[in-house]
Amino acid sequence: MVDLVRAHLKPVQDHDVLASSYGREHFHLLAVGRQPESTVLLARNVTEVAYALRWLEITHQVSFGPWLSVLTQDNGGYLEAR
Repeated sequence: MVDLVRAHLKPVQDHDVLASSYGREHFHLLAVGRQPESTVLLARNVTEVAYALRWLEITHQVSFGPWLSVLTQDNGGYLEAR
């Protein structure tokens, strides 16, 4: 799921645009006081990870590989500088 969200964020090349998009995505929350279902929490965490990785890619002008490679490779899934 992280890679799916990351694929949608790939065209974003600017921190301001990414932050705006995150703001819209992040605040799609349930009403205050209602306990969110675990699937909602999981989806939010996936989205937050994807946005964080994209932020790092833009900052450092690099591309990371698939999420699993970021978790398992010594180089953090780093692929190439842009």
